[in-house]
Amino acid sequence: MSSLEYFVNHARDEHNLESTVGLHEYCNGWMDRQRSTKTHDIIVCRKCHLRIPFPKEIKTYGEFRQAMADKLLPTPA
Repeated sequence: MSSLEYFVNHARDEHNLESTVGLHEYCNGWMDRQRSTKTHDIIVCRKCHLRIPFPKEIKTYGEFRQAMADKLLPTPA
């Protein structure tokens, strides 16, 4: 499997969200999942240190995407 194929295929909704999550689109830093509190984990960028908290029960990329979508506020029309 080529590295490009890995990056295209590793983050499908049904795949587990492991300790190394992927690349941060903004700064190209590696993003890692880390334990944060009893109830939440974080995804943190190694380069710019952006931190994204989320419930530790989330296990897949699809669950993570849905949790982030649920947090976003709708923009006024």
